[in-house]
Amino acid sequence: MSATRKIAWTWTEDTNLSRKMVDPSELSSPTGSIQSAPSSLPSTAFPSTARQVHQLPVLKEQLQKVAVARANYHVRKVAILVRWLNDNTNAEDDVTTMANLMEDFGIQHESHILRKTEMRPTWRLSHRIREIALECEQTEQHCLIVFYYAGHGEIIDGGLNFVSGMPGTHPVPWSKIKPDLFADNPVPEKIDVLTVLDCCYSGAATRSGSQVSRTTQIIAACSAHQLANPRAQKTSFTQRIFRAVQKFKGQTSLTTAALFQEIQREADQREEQQREKGIPMTPKPVMETLTGIQPIKLHFKDTTMPSSSSPSRIPRPSRKVQEKNVLVKLTLQGHRREYDIFKKAIEDLPDIMKVEVTDAYKTTQSIFILLNMSWESWTMWTMVADLEFVGITCGPSLRQPQPLAEIPVRVFGENRRPGETENAK
Repeated sequence: MSATRKIAWTWTEDTNLSRKMVDPSELSSPTGSIQSAPSSLPSTAFPSTARQVHQLPVLKEQLQKVAVARANYHVRKVAILVRWLNDNTNAEDDVTTMANLMEDFGIQHESHILRKTEMRPTWRLSHRIREIALECEQTEQHCLIVFYYAGHGEIIDGGLNFVSGMPGTHPVPWSKIKPDLFADNPVPEKIDVLTVLDCCYSGAATRSGSQVSRTTQIIAACSAHQLANPRAQKTSFTQRIFRAVQKFKGQTSLTTAALFQEIQREADQREEQQREKGIPMTPKPVMETLTGIQPIKLHFKDTTMPSSSSPSRIPRPSRKVQEKNVLVKLTLQGHRREYDIFKKAIEDLPDIMKVEVTDAYKTTQSIFILLNMSWESWTMWTMVADLEFVGITCGPSLRQPQPLAEIPVRVFGENRRPGETENAK
């Protein structure tokens, strides 16, 4: 079985030794792809967070904290770009593309080559990540580590593994690398981490994170059950990221949330073209904030210190492109009173966190609210709120309220007003 790369930043899709093409009607979800993950992989809804009933006072406080949070200015920025030697996904070209992006953001970067002949490739990679973390710690100021992998990905023993695609080689389990990036030790709390995975099943890396104060995010090329597109056959996720970044050129910076929204926007346009041609849909990327409420902001290297007057802005979509939003369900403890308070509270949120309440219902123990929001808003809300993914909307609700028709009523007996005759209408 072939694996496609996944990402915290989801980038390249993997070419497998043999890829099965399926009819678009077989795809069961908005993030459906060409091939499903093994049945041993636990089924999880997108996004990959657990369901939760929120208490209104706590949720209001947390959303307000996200609204006012400011990104850290990273004094030191380091990226480690990982691939296998001579794999068949053209990962080398994707690493070059990513290296060029790191140059744009003034991020120091290095390539880490996994070799098929290594007995313990995980040890060497883990050791290098720890070295980078310790080097950042010595600055005693805020730093950013970018971890990027491009190549094959497979689900082995229920977890994501980086593999060479050739028999007889030792895989690199994500579960062994993850603690080096996200755990309390050895990575200090002043080090933010952005992970970009361009491989198959990369969404499996987004399931859980440690509870630390620093911001750790993952952007993946596809969900935990999908194959990514390999550069060798199609446009890789890494290439899609590169194209999205170009939309922000001329600005001082961009947030990962804004970048993710632009990637999704480009995916929506591509999806329309694929549907018209009867081509199987390209998997949609996945993003999750594992820890923290502060956004990660990437500054173009020709800029200096960030200022509040130059925020990251999302490029305006073409008028020909219908904007697509995310429909989610939020479960709230309480009754009608809490619902009214909630509606009032969200009115004060900044524009990038604005949502539309499309419907709400009272249950026996709580209320659930259907929210329509942009992908950028979704990335902000999911820092603190558990949102159950419903679908991707294309335009307004199909259930349009119908105006009440005025029906004339003949006046008889008790319906007659004083002074009216029996034939009055």
